[in-house]
Amino acid sequence: MKFRIMKVANPVRHENETNGSRFDGNGGGSPRFRIERGLRTPRVTCSVLVTLLLALSCIASQPPAMELEAILVWGTNDQKSPEPSHKPVGPELRKRLQALPLKWTNYFEVKRIKFEVPPAGVNKIPLSEKCALEVKNQGHEKIVVSVFGKGKQVATRTQELPKHGTLILGGDSPGTNCWLAVVKRLN
Repeated sequence: MKFRIMKVANPVRHENETNGSRFDGNGGGSPRFRIERGLRTPRVTCSVLVTLLLALSCIASQPPAMELEAILVWGTNDQKSPEPSHKPVGPELRKRLQALPLKWTNYFEVKRIKFEVPPAGVNKIPLSEKCALEVKNQGHEKIVVSVFGKGKQVATRTQELPKHGTLILGGDSPGTNCWLAVVKRLN
């Protein structure tokens, strides 16, 4: 146990004090001292540490926001996209799309957007004038992706999306083309 010596501001005065000097009864004009127990006891220190650790564990236990990337893809059998700004998808995504039972041979990237969805949160991402995605983070790597075309919900999918995982949703388009919404998890 720690003790601290404190100087008393108003020492006790003896009754027969005549010259105005302070006297504490110890024989002399020195001020009175007393010993007090300090506030820094092990119990107080431990309780402060426990409270601090609990607060930090609550902050640290919250999962981080899910970092995602959405890609709007145009599928066609034509060699070139009707829009010159569209570029062919990367080799990794192309290989993945060709492994699916799709009838199109060429895929072009229309738009790519990186975004985050907080734990138990929702984020709506516009991919074009007519297409938007709504992504809900349900926790434990599970997401719900809804695709909106012309303001109406056209597809919904619930899936676990582990780190670097990919989810692909698609739909028909007029003529011999298709659109695909690709959602990749980055973290």
